[in-house]
Amino acid sequence: MNHTTPAQEWMNTAFLNPEKSQPKDNFPREKQICPDLQERADVPSLLQLGHEPGYQGAHLREKCYEKGTYLFFPQEKADKLFFIVKGRIKIGQYSESGQEIVNAIHSQGEIFGIRALTAGLSRDAYALAMEHTTCRVLYPEELKVMIRKQPALSIYIMEQLGSRMHSLEKRLGALTFQDSRTRILKFLHEMGCKQGQRIGYEVLIRKFLTQKEIACLTSTSRQTVNMVLNDLRNKNLISFNRKRLLIRDLEELKKIAQASTKNQYPSLTPKDN
Repeated sequence: MNHTTPAQEWMNTAFLNPEKSQPKDNFPREKQICPDLQERADVPSLLQLGHEPGYQGAHLREKCYEKGTYLFFPQEKADKLFFIVKGRIKIGQYSESGQEIVNAIHSQGEIFGIRALTAGLSRDAYALAMEHTTCRVLYPEELKVMIRKQPALSIYIMEQLGSRMHSLEKRLGALTFQDSRTRILKFLHEMGCKQGQRIGYEVLIRKFLTQKEIACLTSTSRQTVNMVLNDLRNKNLISFNRKRLLIRDLEELKKIAQASTKNQYPSLTPKDN
């Protein structure tokens, strides 16, 4: 007999019938695992400063970008910043051989294009809308005015920068000390913690990445990502389709990732004589 959990049933229904994807009233209440940075700094209210009477922020307006639209390209002058109101943006580069390198994926409440804060710099990557995305565009001079009016905005930006530095350091460490399988396992666990929502005892990630995007973010191959995902599915730890990932046991996934690291380095700490 094929037993499916309420979360998996909902995921399958949402995949086949997107218009019916909203949970019913009797469905288990969703709970986000880790609050995003935008919840600690009320970004929407901060951005309302651009609409205050007497504020000359003519360029602070919402712009919509359809899926597949480039917001900027490498070598362009970095003269604008972007706040994501809704949607997702991919930041990436292409090597000389044409291979895509994904630097980051930003979502609602995040800021990108921060090179504009340093005068005279040009873009070193492209920005691509991964879905229908709405952004608020800011020029550096306008941001400075907003920061003077609302210091909490500067704290938010520092948090964003600190978080990205931490992520880059983790990625560098992973490339140095972890094999491909471990990097993918830890990436999935981190994704569940940051973007996942509790549905019963399981964790649902609504906007799952493609295997190619996961491969770019973990510096692995799409074939390796496919192998790891299928292995986890065969062990009944995850269920996924093109749009959603369901992690059945987030703690067990964490244990597997940690065990994978220990198998690579069984004696990282020196033993006492």
